[in-house]
Amino acid sequence: MTVQKLWDLQKIRIKYEEVKEEYKNSLLLEEIKSLKGEIKNLENEIEKILAEEKEIGRKARKCYQKEIEMEEKEGELKEKLYGGSVSNLKELEKLQVKLGKVTEEKGTSADEYLELSILQEDLQKRISKLEDEHQQKKIQYATARTNFQN
Repeated sequence: MTVQKLWDLQKIRIKYEEVKEEYKNSLLLEEIKSLKGEIKNLENEIEKILAEEKEIGRKARKCYQKEIEMEEKEGELKEKLYGGSVSNLKELEKLQVKLGKVTEEKGTSADEYLELSILQEDLQKRISKLEDEHQQKKIQYATARTNFQN
């Protein structure tokens, strides 16, 4: 083999290594961009679910307060009804009807509170999973950036 052919072969090998490095870097860049997009999407989703969880928590507290109020009303009505202070039959019937409505409303509030609490707990679990996934993506992103820079 002549020196010229060896020289040409060396230039081809150098060009091959340059192209190979560019290709590697372009794949890493795509991975970095993809991971950055996934991280942003996860952050948006976490923020949205946090807002939803906060709203459900607010509604649950309202239901709980309403349940407590209905329980107090129920106690007052039972005291009037069974305390002997009311002797008029019509008034006793009205109190019984009112007591039935209050008891029903209390039950409805309790059921709604329970449903909202379960939903809030499910959202908290989902947030936790998304935060774990977010953390993993951030680690992958940092690793890809380090590999790209080296």
